Amino acid sequence: MIIRPGVILDANEQMAKAARLISEGKTTIIVQKKGKYLGIISDRTLKRIQFTPDSKVERYTWKAPLLKNEYNTEKKIELFAEGYRELPIAEGDTILGLIRNIDILQELIDNDKIPPLKVEEVMSVPVEKLDIKESISKAAALMRKEKKHHIVVTENQKPIAIVSSIDILPLLQKVKTKVPMGREKMGLSTILLGTVIGSSPNLLTISKTASLREAAKMMAKNDVSSLLVIDGDTLGIITAVDIIKSSLPKHQTVIEIIGLDEEDKEYKQDMYNEIQDFADTFERIMPIEFVRLTVKKYSTTGKRHKYSMKLLVSGSTTFEVSSFGWKLFRALKDVLREAEKKIKNEKDKKKGKRSGYGKLKRISIQIQEGDLYPGKPEKE
Repeated sequence: MIIRPGVILDANEQMAKAARLISEGKTTIIVQKKGKYLGIISDRTLKRIQFTPDSKVERYTWKAPLLKNEYNTEKKIELFAEGYRELPIAEGDTILGLIRNIDILQELIDNDKIPPLKVEEVMSVPVEKLDIKESISKAAALMRKEKKHHIVVTENQKPIAIVSSIDILPLLQKVKTKVPMGREKMGLSTILLGTVIGSSPNLLTISKTASLREAAKMMAKNDVSSLLVIDGDTLGIITAVDIIKSSLPKHQTVIEIIGLDEEDKEYKQDMYNEIQDFADTFERIMPIEFVRLTVKKYSTTGKRHKYSMKLLVSGSTTFEVSSFGWKLFRALKDVLREAEKKIKNEKDKKKGKRSGYGKLKRISIQIQEGDLYPGKPEKE
């Protein structure tokens, strides 16, 4: 496992220093307080906040997970699947440096942990495209609007490079530092995408029918975290995070369906598959250990029957939801929809999300930033 050098700042250092280091290419800064790990500040931190240069680093530090040298591959996959690009690693209380997501790809390759899937099964489509003569401010605005971290740069309508928010941010920071606030947008509009990719762009492409293992090998060999997928009219992007998420160990959910009468038992397997798909969808939010669906059928005159369903879901939390419907699968879809709402509410509670405050905070940041930054405030 490659351990990359990491920059460590004390929690009492000023944000001006952290911003300078990030603008120089140090995309992740490790923060310590009294010699103990506190968290990180990264280029994404600067993307989503407004800060005063003399404010303390501690105020903007995100408590990202700290990898331990003894963690196995599965544990590392689980942490990087949250979307982190780099995480600090330690031996005991001693910070050793940083691990990047493409380093995890190499470990997955070495340990044969990449599933036998094709690129087209996990790639992102469609992709956003901009001409090389467009400005970085337009690229940043497009990324924010479409909630994307990558765009494809074209010349004469042909793709020549992939640009990420990481590539753009240092230029954004330099403009903010050197140009008075009232002229920031004007400065950004004069910096073209050609400045970001240079005179010899290196575009790595892969076929949609290639295996994930091939894609991972290409990323690890070239020290890149994304590839352009070109195959006929298909244009997509596959990232290191896509491959890591696909390599997560599959969680086995125990499913029980009770109460079906003889007439409806022929649909039991189809109902089981619907519930399994539901459990797989929320694997990352809340691994589901056990699901019990209780079905009750009410007899009526004629061919129509009313169904009531109760769904017991058990994982990191346990809850029960219910629904009614005149059709078997309509009632099933309704009860699964209720369970989905419940899981998302639990996720929001864990994040400490206050709907009113959260909305106001996000709106406030977007108003302050205007078109300067790609993407809305998000988790590191």
